[in-house]
Amino acid sequence: SLPAHVADELLSRHGDALQAGALEASWTHNGERKVVLFSWAGGSCSSHTHIEVPAALAEALAMPQGLSIDVRLKKGVPVATQVNVEPLGVDDWEVLELHAGHVEEQLLNQSRVVTVNTTLPIWVLQSTLIKLRVLSTVSTPPSYSVRIAPSTELIVAPKQRNREAPPAVAAA
Repeated sequence: SLPAHVADELLSRHGDALQAGALEASWTHNGERKVVLFSWAGGSCSSHTHIEVPAALAEALAMPQGLSIDVRLKKGVPVATQVNVEPLGVDDWEVLELHAGHVEEQLLNQSRVVTVNTTLPIWVLQSTLIKLRVLSTVSTPPSYSVRIAPSTELIVAPKQRNREAPPAVAAA
């Protein structure tokens, strides 16, 4: 969420551009500069000087609390025709397998912008958090950060649980 005065200004001056763009957040932490594109659902917060980032997303981006972040509008982010992801763990895969349609819908609702080599936290049925790693995207023009749309094909690489071989039986 953005401070109310920032949200109002952004919507009044750039409402149409938000449909074809994203917000770009940049920060420096421990000497490393990070730049990430993300979508904004239109929410505002009571703070006049701080943005609010969901805890799971902040953790996935290694974004510590209290960090100073620059945020700007990034226009012209291409729409992906395809996004390839993999679950971070086997448990994530198993939840995804059980709720594939819901996860696909929630991916669009919870994150309209994805970036290659980032982790997406996705809430499933508002109670279970799964994490997907973005492996690659296909868009025109090619881009590491893309918007996703209902027409975007989501391809998930399976992550199978290792099946242990039965113990060998010794011959008598």
